[in-house]
Amino acid sequence: MEVFLSFLLLTLAMAGECQGADAAAPVPADCSPAREFITVMNYLRSKDEWKIPEKVSRELARQTSVHCPGSAARLIRVTTLLTESGVGTKDSLYTALRFAGQSDEVADRFIVLFKKAYLRSELDLDVSTSHRLATSLTVDYGGSLPALEREFSALVQFCSSESELAQSKPRCARFATELLTASKDQPGGVAVRFKKLFDFLTSKSGPELASGPALVIAQEVIGAGSKAGESFVEGYRYAISKNGLSKSRGEAVVFSRDLVLEQLKESASKTPSSDPGPEMKPVPKS
Repeated sequence: MEVFLSFLLLTLAMAGECQGADAAAPVPADCSPAREFITVMNYLRSKDEWKIPEKVSRELARQTSVHCPGSAARLIRVTTLLTESGVGTKDSLYTALRFAGQSDEVADRFIVLFKKAYLRSELDLDVSTSHRLATSLTVDYGGSLPALEREFSALVQFCSSESELAQSKPRCARFATELLTASKDQPGGVAVRFKKLFDFLTSKSGPELASGPALVIAQEVIGAGSKAGESFVEGYRYAISKNGLSKSRGEAVVFSRDLVLEQLKESASKTPSSDPGPEMKPVPKS
């Protein structure tokens, strides 16, 4: 009990520091901190099996109430999803508290992505990987890429399809997460731009690369910028042309790749670090 109390109070303090700027924001006119506080308290007190100390429950409720309206509902939805999937109580509550301070849109995206990664009917990843993936593309994302859930699904579908790359689901989830993280401040259409460049790289009118090398090049080029794919194709065609640089296909690929990445490396995004994975317990998947 004391270990639980000490750990959660520490993580609550850390979360409070991270959300300090949000807490200082003007309170919306339709916000009732009291309603949010009471809702969280009633929810936590209903979970006798969690054995949460009263002091911790009140602190959770207090920090959640700061982010109304809707903060209690966000905390409850995320906590319920994670605990039912096998994430430990304290890790679930810590993650849920982070989403209490986010918008409904961000919380909804987390739930969609977690289910996409975790459910057996979807990617069937382990709960730790699913938690990290969904967190990295939501509360840790820090980008403005629109329709991220659809972009993720489209990239995974292309990567795992037997008629396309036929890669394993874990590999495809990792690939999609890496590309979307690198492209986090790009306009929509990352999946479309990626497929277009990949098709060019593997085509007879292009370098005619094998799917493996084409996947690597398309991923790093598209992640570098929204115009990087077009620039790569333009550079390749000039490099291979007799009126250009008269290079071989392989040399043209290297030339165009280096040219694009060197030019755009200042705007390329870096993958943010995410929280350590939560503690797990095995549960049957639905």
